[in-house]
Parts: sequence; C-alpha cells; structure tokens
Amino acid sequence: MSPCENRPLDGRYWEEHWQSLGEHALGEAANPYVVAETSGLGRGTALDVGCGAGAEAVWLAEQGWDVTGADISPTALAKARRRAEAAGLGSAVRWVEADLMAWEPGERWDLVMTSYAHPPGSQIDFYRRISRWVAPGGTLLVVGHLHGSGVMSGDEAPEGTTVSLEHVAGLFDGGDWTIETARQNVRTATARDGSAVEMRDVVVRARRLRQRGGGPAREQSSPMRTSHLADVAFGGHCIWRTLHLADIAFVPTQRLKVGLQLDCSPCVAIVGERTGPQAGMA
Repeated sequence: MSPCENRPLDGRYWEEHWQSLGEHALGEAANPYVVAETSGLGRGTALDVGCGAGAEAVWLAEQGWDVTGADISPTALAKARRRAEAAGLGSAVRWVEADLMAWEPGERWDLVMTSYAHPPGSQIDFYRRISRWVAPGGTLLVVGHLHGSGVMSGDEAPEGTTVSLEHVAGLFDGGDWTIETARQNVRTATARDGSAVEMRDVVVRARRLRQRGGGPAREQSSPMRTSHLADVAFGGHCIWRTLHLADIAFVPTQRLKVGLQLDCSPCVAIVGERTGPQAGMA
C-alpha cells in the first residue's frame, strides 16, 4: 500500500499499513529526536500517542518511565506487545487501542509525545488536542514531517501530514507553556528497502507551567543556585539563548523591541540574538 494514496488516514488505513509491514517494524530503532529530547527529563509517567509498533514506548520504558502506548491499529499494538516482551518489559507498558481524535483518557501524564503520528484530520488540531493530556509541569514533545519531507518508505509524506515549525511552535507561544526546543532539521535515514531517504523534520518540546493560586499558569519564583545556558533554535537561523541567572527570584514580563525579553519564569532572562545556522540544522 502506497502512503501517498489519496484516502483518509483512518483506522482502516493504518491497520492495512501495519499488516503490510510484517515483522520488519519490530527491528526499527526509537526515533533519534525522542531519545535526544527526553534523555535529560526526570522520569515519570509517559504517553506515546500513535505508538505504532512501540519503538519509542519500549525505549522509554527501558529508561525507567511508566509508559502508556496508544494507537488506532490493533495490528500495530500486537507488534508493540511482542517488542516489549522481547525486551523483557511485557508488563511494563500499558497498551491502549483508541481513535486518538475521539479518545478521552481521563488522566494526564508527565510526558506526552508523538512521533510521526497522523490522524485523519488536521495535524495542528491533533497536536492541540493531545497537549491537553500533559500534566502541569509536564512536557509535550512533537516530532513531525516538515513540508516537503520524505517518509521511511522513501516516498513523499502523505498529503496533509506535514507541518511547518511556525505553526507547531505557535501553539505553545506564551500562555500556559514555555518552549524549550523548536527546530527543523534534516537527517538521512535508511528506508525499509535499504535505500537512503532524506527526512526533513519539525521538533518542538514545550513544558506546561504549573498553576499557582488558581490564576494563570506561571512557575513559582525561586532563586537559582547555578547558571545555565540553553539554546532554542528556530529553523537553525534565529537562536533564542536562555540564560538562567543566580540570585534572581522574580522578574516581571516585558518585551522590548531591542530583542530583550524578561520572563516571569523563575530566574530567567532571555536575550534574543540572531546567529548563523548551526551545524546539523536546516
């Protein structure tokens, strides 16, 4: 079945997709962006939305997360269970068969992640929907196909499944969220037929701020003991350099035209500076 067929990406589509792959999918490694973006997070509960054959869900369980994997395809979930059992984690991951655009889980997770999951409707609506499942203080990680990207089969991504960095990051710009990673990247992957395929990806990691006193979500202020420098890249061209400063307890929000932003998150001063593209970024 070609992923470029003009048909809805519904349960039937994905069931046929996973049936057509046989057992090959069990050998695929976890998405490298998931590995990179979650390795530094504190362990807790995690939801893999559109988990497919379970590569990322099982990897997270191996790292100590309490994992739930959800997918619309029973064949994909059967493969995921076999993968978990082969890793000695048969009882460590909870598998849920669900239509992800209709499912109401009734709980929240410390980490909600999705990697190349495609609903029958809008990708942006899908990301907005699953963001509601992130617990206060928790993390949302989105890995998606950038416009014009290929997929692991070597074909172009199906119509309607690609996104722009601007649109994904725009969902979490301010309000109850702080963006910790926002970048697009190009990497070379090996397709199932053994050929090399260029993958153009969007990676956004955002943290939901904790609520205080029933008002708007904001982090509680507390002095930092050490300084820390982190870079957030937008398309590899504009770097927002986040500097955590010691002995600053609370700074009111201001946005100045000169490019300085003072954020009311604890001990954070954000200075925008425009640099050249970084290595490995689009």
